Amino acid sequence: MSEVKVALLAVAMLTMGLSGCIGTGEDLEEQRVDDVGEDAVDSTNGWSTPTEPRRYEILPGIEASFTSFDDTEISVGVFLPDKPACDWNASEQPEECQLPVVIDAGPYWGDGEEDKSFRPPLVEWLVPRGYAVLHMSVRGTGESGGCMEFMSQAEQADVDETITWAAKQAWSNGNVGMMGRSYDGTTPLMGAASGNENLETIVPISGVFSVPDLMFKNGTSETRGPIMHSVVYWGLFGMGAIYGAEAADFRAEHWAEQACEEVVVGQAQGGYATATGDASDEYWQVRDFTEPILENYNGSVWVVHGMQDWNVNPSQAIPFYQAMEEDPDIETKAWFGQWDHAYPDRVDEHRNVRWDWADRTLAWFDHYLKEDEQAPTPDLTVEVEDSLYVWRTEDTYPPEDAEPTTHETDLSGTVAANNAVSWTSEPLDENVRVAGLPSVEVTATPTTTEGGWVFAELYDVYPDGVSMRVGWGALNLAYHEGGNTDPATLTPGQPIETEITFEPMDAHIGEDHRLRLVLHKDGVEDIPQSPDPSPVTVDDVNLVMPQIDRDETLAEPTPPGLNDMEVR
Repeated sequence: MSEVKVALLAVAMLTMGLSGCIGTGEDLEEQRVDDVGEDAVDSTNGWSTPTEPRRYEILPGIEASFTSFDDTEISVGVFLPDKPACDWNASEQPEECQLPVVIDAGPYWGDGEEDKSFRPPLVEWLVPRGYAVLHMSVRGTGESGGCMEFMSQAEQADVDETITWAAKQAWSNGNVGMMGRSYDGTTPLMGAASGNENLETIVPISGVFSVPDLMFKNGTSETRGPIMHSVVYWGLFGMGAIYGAEAADFRAEHWAEQACEEVVVGQAQGGYATATGDASDEYWQVRDFTEPILENYNGSVWVVHGMQDWNVNPSQAIPFYQAMEEDPDIETKAWFGQWDHAYPDRVDEHRNVRWDWADRTLAWFDHYLKEDEQAPTPDLTVEVEDSLYVWRTEDTYPPEDAEPTTHETDLSGTVAANNAVSWTSEPLDENVRVAGLPSVEVTATPTTTEGGWVFAELYDVYPDGVSMRVGWGALNLAYHEGGNTDPATLTPGQPIETEITFEPMDAHIGEDHRLRLVLHKDGVEDIPQSPDPSPVTVDDVNLVMPQIDRDETLAEPTPPGLNDMEVR
């Protein structure tokens, strides 16, 4: 959540179309130019715009509210088109005045009537083309009542009730979708987990499928882990510190509502899980949406996630995406590209801009919410962009034909604070494609009962010596059997056979390049240095990479630039 990153710094200081199949390796960039047409691309705002003409003007936003299950007032901003012959104040509407609804729900909306933001410009994209768009402020934020409970069961129930409220409005056709990024990309997952029958489709962008697995990956803890609820969201949003005047005044008038048990439990559990890696408490488990989605959701999902997302790691979506694919009640589509906590169509966020994103989004909603027979049937595949910024289409992801390939290393030594060990391969004799979740098999011998955290980083070393990091992983040795809920008791001096799983990657490593693997205890991304700096001996280290063959002709690997993955 880039908003969260900013907050922490402050505290510290579809798609349809695009045909292709496994092995074709088609360059989708050329297809996009042909499909959309250069003259139709509107880059005025630095992001994509639907090529379908605007049919209606956007009426001023309406500030509305409803009472949730526990009498908490939930604030929503409603945006409707200026459609002739439609009286939006009427208690009954003719069929032509009943619109599909798309909700963007989160803590960032302030008074809810903002029609433009850094989030997907849904009002501009959808309302002129016959949709209603709702901005919902989760409880305890914006002008909603209650306490900022950070994705609690009560907040999940509010999302469910917002969907029902939207579906029952006279101007609604009863079909509801949800879309948003980061926190706003997580609320659609809450909606899916609720099983609300009116929720037909969701488009989560950098959404959090499991809060405990994000904050406490394999028993490690992100820097924000102990303060995510109590400082970042409760302090900055619940207390209104970063809103405009109107919403800030509302929050100031309702500050007493922010004294709730959920905040106290969140602070205590944040500290405990950070110290121990144990996220088994109910506070965390009710914020894991994976099983409820599989149990309750009957609809479609288009997952959009950056493979370089430093904030909501791509392991949130991969490989759980495949579990949704296998569910007969869920239709799935995904875009996985080489951007960070961003969008696929922003010129300042992504090197190979997907100018077709707005068109694909509109067509997706037209199919699932308008039930438009003229809308193209969604191509339920995965479009993935590799580290050379070349797009291709896969039937699933990770690819089913990915072959685990073991690269034996001679790496051994002692990993401790400020003491890393590394291995560099011989030059590769052919191009290598990595697609999925690599891992490091390692025998680790702790010297304390805690063992501490061990990090692995993989680099692509170019012939001129420049290195580009292509992957990383983290593991708390007390959780060497997996997960973050059942720590093992370590015996100093007793070896542990385990593996460190990397974040998902889709990388092309060129012929004559070298692989460099580094093991250390000094932190990576938002995970700080191991709290236990004591030495760990590592040996019998193997790098296992899921490798694929594709018959496309790849461009020569270009030297990494400042906007690419981390360069060293």
